[in-house]
Amino acid sequence: MDLNQSSSLLFFDKKENFRYTLSKFWLFTAILSISLSGFFAFFITIARTPEIYELLSDPSFFKKALAIHVNLGFLIWLSCYLVSIFYLTSIKNNKKFLPYVVSLTGIILLSIPSLFLGGKAILSNYVPVIDNPAFFVGIFLFSLGVFLALIDKNLFLEVEEQSFIPYNSIAWIKSSAILFIIAFETGILTYILTSQAIDIQNYFEILFWAPGHIFVFSIEALKISLWFAILNLIFPEVEFFRKSKTVKITSILFLILPLLSLLIFRYETHSQEFRNFYTQLMRWGIFPFVLFIIYMILYHLFKDKIVYNINIKNNLKKYLLWSIYLSIFMTILGYLLGSLIRIPNTMVPGHYHASIGAITLILMSFSIILFDYFELHIKNLIERYKIFSLQPLIYAIGQSIFAIGFAIAGIKGQGRKLFAKDQEIRGVLDYLGLGFVGIGGLIAIFAGILFVILSFYCLKHLLSQILSEKSPVLIFNNKNTKSKEVHYGEQTSNSTVHG
Repeated sequence: MDLNQSSSLLFFDKKENFRYTLSKFWLFTAILSISLSGFFAFFITIARTPEIYELLSDPSFFKKALAIHVNLGFLIWLSCYLVSIFYLTSIKNNKKFLPYVVSLTGIILLSIPSLFLGGKAILSNYVPVIDNPAFFVGIFLFSLGVFLALIDKNLFLEVEEQSFIPYNSIAWIKSSAILFIIAFETGILTYILTSQAIDIQNYFEILFWAPGHIFVFSIEALKISLWFAILNLIFPEVEFFRKSKTVKITSILFLILPLLSLLIFRYETHSQEFRNFYTQLMRWGIFPFVLFIIYMILYHLFKDKIVYNINIKNNLKKYLLWSIYLSIFMTILGYLLGSLIRIPNTMVPGHYHASIGAITLILMSFSIILFDYFELHIKNLIERYKIFSLQPLIYAIGQSIFAIGFAIAGIKGQGRKLFAKDQEIRGVLDYLGLGFVGIGGLIAIFAGILFVILSFYCLKHLLSQILSEKSPVLIFNNKNTKSKEVHYGEQTSNSTVHG
């Protein structure tokens, strides 16, 4: 793909480029996950919408749907995407298909049987669970597969200068991978050290408290890495977006507090000190770094007024640039709502959905780059139907209204995790806030449907690639290639083909 920058698209035998084949599998598994998450989100949205919720009589079904929705749209979507991008940071050909099979087995186990088998939904933070063996085995297998995929010597190798993923992004992707590994190890330690004698609600709250907080560090690092990847494609003339020592040092400093968090296990896991530590770790350990990166990005965008010189006739450029601005907006909105949290009420999911929405938005946008880079014919839809170029804007509007609605309802203490007839609307703010939740949720779901249409359109072409003899993959540097001209919208790029 080319946005004023040449890219290499080469055709090699699939066996010689197994990492890139795996990257595609992980990417489309992530997309299928967020698609299914959106399906469950529809039921959750109507279960909290005024007037409609009174018609629903079984809150337990919606609580199970929430557990599946959160795990598909949070843990699985973001983790699979991380692995997909991680595989693109190096040309080293490590054939690791087993982790994918392990994770896919876990996804199937926690998604399908758990909703229809017996077991109560336990809405613990970060990883809500359904109390049956299929779900527990599924969560463990999925996390184990991602862990095995990220335990890779490429974490410690020097980055390739000619990588499709720029230097800054690689630094933050590796930090994201290391943070996931820390989160997994933290989860194992918590499981070993936590007594099962306590009541089941508190047990799962404790079990996922520490790894859940560390996982948030991981996905924030992933978001930053994709900010730089997209900005480097749009503005290749800005050296700061491609390679900066300041950015790399910041990515390393971002790891320090999570690494030190392993020392907290000298406290009992059910103690208040243990819980408070991770609360304060996330409260103070993330936003200073992210706000510093946001400041640096905006400074370099506007200092030479380069942002005003972008070719606004290119729909894909507009799509990508909007995604950066809107992701930054939703990140700041999430921090503002988080600062207003005093007690557990709907202010918490307001903060959560703004913050996760900022990450999901940038992942959706970068997926479009990958679809085009893998020659999956995405530009045909983007250029032909303008509605698809507006997808980031539609999603951001819907998700922001959704989050603000939760925040408004939380002002009067509307309870979290209540559905259908379990919830009680006690005043105008509850009615207004939950009304916003319903409207914003439906808008965000519509934007999600647009993304799913784009994704499944590309999936058709991906399947044809997999079934064919040769498959287009990324390559970073190969001298034995010859150039051919490829036209992309209004741009002309130099691609390479196997000589």
